[in-house]
Amino acid sequence: MNGELKIGQAIACAFKEGNQSEQAKARLRLLLACEDTEETCRILRPLLSLIQSRVKQSLDYAALLEDLFWFHENASSKKARWVQQFYHNPDEKNQGEA
Repeated sequence: MNGELKIGQAIACAFKEGNQSEQAKARLRLLLACEDTEETCRILRPLLSLIQSRVKQSLDYAALLEDLFWFHENASSKKARWVQQFYHNPDEKNQGEA
């Protein structure tokens, strides 16, 4: 079943400290260091297992598949999107409204 959680968000959610976790940042850096689709898939395999075991929300596999399909065309834009997803905090919008 396809969910709504993007890969960057999922990496952050897999760790208690979220995007402040050094382990989460290390996993993201590993993904960002990938140079081609094959390497990205090798890094994603254990990462997806970790996410599946720790995160209750479903991952947006369709978006991830599209990113992988077009990775060779524009890897830098895919990586930039993953970083934005990782550091995005949906609760920040609501904190100022209280």
